[in-house]
Amino acid sequence: MRYVKDFFIRVDMRILIAGCGDLGSHVAKLLLKTKDNEVFGIRRQPASLREPHGIKWIAADLTKPVSLDSIPEGITHLIFAAAPNERSEDAYRATYLHGLQNVVQASQSPKLKRVIFISSTAVYGDHGQEWVDETTPTNPSAFNGRILCDAENWLTAFGSRSQVSTVSLRLSGIYGPQRNYLLERIRQGLAVAPKSNEHWVNRIHIEDAAAAVVHILEMQTPLP
Repeated sequence: MRYVKDFFIRVDMRILIAGCGDLGSHVAKLLLKTKDNEVFGIRRQPASLREPHGIKWIAADLTKPVSLDSIPEGITHLIFAAAPNERSEDAYRATYLHGLQNVVQASQSPKLKRVIFISSTAVYGDHGQEWVDETTPTNPSAFNGRILCDAENWLTAFGSRSQVSTVSLRLSGIYGPQRNYLLERIRQGLAVAPKSNEHWVNRIHIEDAAAAVVHILEMQTPLP
């Protein structure tokens, strides 16, 4: 094992990042610091991409199983970081549920050790001013949270059947370069908050999110 930026990266991993966009590219950059890691990234149109250097691009559509035939054999770790093109129930279900099912099944082999699904805090629903953590029961009220719950539950069941380690990482409010929506609204005087004295928001910098993904990828036992 080699030490890289405060966490260990195991060599000889063959990693597939499904939906390798902004977050996936940050994850890939960390993983590629170890030359023994082989990193593949799926995008619909990767031909014009030059970064990160060293990633092996695969042109595929997660919602179309036939396009996933080009996934190489022997994937050891799968990171699902896809996002739908539009905010609709059909698009969410096609990407987060069916897309996850398609790529997991296309990557499945005796070598597959772990699947990380990038989910969202939307699965908790609206808890008002209550503190929310990993022990909070899921109770989504909107279609996005319900579909993400369906995907998480499917992945958990898959892991139980196949003995593959599975993790759902619930992120929200990712910010960083080119992710300045809230900052711009504040600058324009458009940001508003409830009149209550206490109002919680959930924010994480994209580099911290990427580091968390890599850390979970390397943990021997991510969950109790």
